[in-house]
Amino acid sequence: MKGEASQTIAGRFSACFENAAVLGRLLQRKFYFKRALLVVALALLPLCAAKGQIINSWRLSFSGKWEGTNGWSLGLSPDSTQSIYITNAGSDLVISSLPGKQVIIDATTSSNPTNMTVTNLTVYGAGSNVVNWLTLTNAGTNLPLHILNKASLAAGGQLTVDGSSLQVDGQFAVGEQTPAGFTASFPALLAVNSGSAQVGILAIGPASNVVGTLNLSGGTLLATNLGIGNNGATNLGTGTGTATVASGATLSVSSLSLGSTVGGVGSLLISDGATLAVGSNLTLVSSSLTATSSVTILGGSFLATNGLIQVGPNGSGVFTISGGTNIIRRLKLGGTGTNSSGHFAMSGGSLKVLGNGSGPGDGIDVNSSQFCGGDVDGTGTSVTIGDGHDAEADMCDGFGIFGAMYVGVSDHYTGTYKQTGGTMVISSSFIVGSDCPAGLAGAIGNVTLSAGQLIVTNATHTAVLDVRNGTFTVESGALLVVDNLVVTNSCGLFTNNGGIILPGNAFYTANLLVNPGAEDGALPNGSPPTLWTQNGNPAYVATFDPHTGGRDFLGGGAFGYLSQTVDLGGIQGFRFDKLDAGQLLATVSFWEMTMPNSAGALYDDAQVTVDFLDPASSVINSISTPEIEFNDWTNYTGQYVIPAGTRLVQYTMSFIPHSYSDQVYMDDNLLFVSSAESPPLRVRQAVPKIVLSWPAWAGNFVLQSTTDLTISSSWQTVMDVPVVDASGQFFVTNSILGPRRYYRLRGK
Repeated sequence: MKGEASQTIAGRFSACFENAAVLGRLLQRKFYFKRALLVVALALLPLCAAKGQIINSWRLSFSGKWEGTNGWSLGLSPDSTQSIYITNAGSDLVISSLPGKQVIIDATTSSNPTNMTVTNLTVYGAGSNVVNWLTLTNAGTNLPLHILNKASLAAGGQLTVDGSSLQVDGQFAVGEQTPAGFTASFPALLAVNSGSAQVGILAIGPASNVVGTLNLSGGTLLATNLGIGNNGATNLGTGTGTATVASGATLSVSSLSLGSTVGGVGSLLISDGATLAVGSNLTLVSSSLTATSSVTILGGSFLATNGLIQVGPNGSGVFTISGGTNIIRRLKLGGTGTNSSGHFAMSGGSLKVLGNGSGPGDGIDVNSSQFCGGDVDGTGTSVTIGDGHDAEADMCDGFGIFGAMYVGVSDHYTGTYKQTGGTMVISSSFIVGSDCPAGLAGAIGNVTLSAGQLIVTNATHTAVLDVRNGTFTVESGALLVVDNLVVTNSCGLFTNNGGIILPGNAFYTANLLVNPGAEDGALPNGSPPTLWTQNGNPAYVATFDPHTGGRDFLGGGAFGYLSQTVDLGGIQGFRFDKLDAGQLLATVSFWEMTMPNSAGALYDDAQVTVDFLDPASSVINSISTPEIEFNDWTNYTGQYVIPAGTRLVQYTMSFIPHSYSDQVYMDDNLLFVSSAESPPLRVRQAVPKIVLSWPAWAGNFVLQSTTDLTISSSWQTVMDVPVVDASGQFFVTNSILGPRRYYRLRGK
């Protein structure tokens, strides 16, 4: 009878499991009576969830050790033949304000390798609010908890790794469908705090209407494919995934995708001290323009040196850098469809763009971009704006350098570049628009420099700014340095509305002022310190509506001033022989806005005074800008010859009261020194005459003309005496009758 019973049980279990290993262990338990053996068999049959799967479920209503036999429904410790479920009710702990329990793997558990390998793992909440927690605590990193196929976490389930190791060969789904009846707010959570984890496909938030969370606060996580807000591919999954990589943690993946085109949304945050390395491609998508997937880098290190970063090829994506040291290969924003929007914003840190060359689309391909801080190094590659769609890039601060920039590339689309601050250097070519014969149906480029510096130059002075189809406008407060300016197409318009234009071989410095826009956040009596000094009257840092950045200077109601002194001897490569020969200029620029009083009237003004001082700090000469008073941000820019003997320059902002109820704001102060070798000459037609004008600081230049450019000796000085008007410009009026004439300014 005993033999018949054994054969009956073996047949029923082998049909369910296709694995007689568990049966062998059961029969070794010395069940000598047929009745007892049949009872055991009938009790275990419901645990066969599917053909070929042995399920072993946690059965205790309280916490316990993984390797114990009394905690499991089979009465056996976990092993490689079993699929493990931790999904039952009952609690003896409080976990994030909810009742819960934990199953613990520690050093004792990992001392027996048999217990550390299972086929599948499932952890989720029970009832309406019971949290189930599997914790790997100080189990060591030599022997991982090894899951041969799939691991699953649903709402109310969490797995944490501390001083231990986890390995999942197949998919690890964090955020499976919410278990029936579980209503508490507790997303599925995978947390690696120390130690390591290695996963094949890691899906965070793959299921519909669920949230999956990944937290890395230390240790290392490696995954072949990481999907956040999808099921491992951008066309699968409709859940929400969130991931955080904190200081001391390293996340390394072959490919990374966030969101899905069918409804999933993902977000990833990298904080200071963390590292994210992507071996191939990074993609951010969503299903519509109203849902956004995002990557935010606050610090640490982000490395994607091999593949392409695509932000918003479908739906909406945002890629943000505000700190850290980052290296990427290529960045492509948006797509050609109407349901495509990709935005890149940078406000701090550094970014190296390797690119695949310096042609259109080889480096950063813009849909929408805002660069307001940090350093971008794209020396050997390009920025492309308007490639297959309308696009705009804005720069308000920071420093960037690229080999080339293309503004307006594809026919029927417009590229726009606006610069209100910072410094952008282009070492080869800056191309504005293309396909002039097509006119407005061609590729249109629109560039506006309102402030800051755009430098198109290289060591051999062969860099080119070519306005082919569109507009290029230099406003007052902006500096353009260019080796070769080409405006030969009838479709290209270049306009200078008072900005400073210098040849590429001119000497010029960076802004010599420290904290020119109040961004340090305090005056000398506060912290951090700056080089500004004040007179004790109301002149302080404000955060109201700055021109750029987050702060500006505020005065008004009573006279107040801020001043800063610059030592010209501290500038590398400074030529005092050129200064003493009257060949160097001081460029002064600032922005002002006056808030009207309660009656709506404007009274209080702003003004800048520049004192040129000798080595003993005695004043050689002093100049003052006009008093400025406007109810919106307005720029003043002026250039002044630095007098011989100058060694120090004192720059003073003055807040001048004319009533006692206004507020005056000043921002983005600029003081730099440049050579006066090539002042701009402007020509305006006033039939039947032409009007030629140039800056009054160029008093050591004379106006010359010729009718034949091929004869160098044919240049003659124009005998008309220049007239200086109130705006500080020299003017000469000549007739347009007679042969064609060419004009130039020549130093005396």
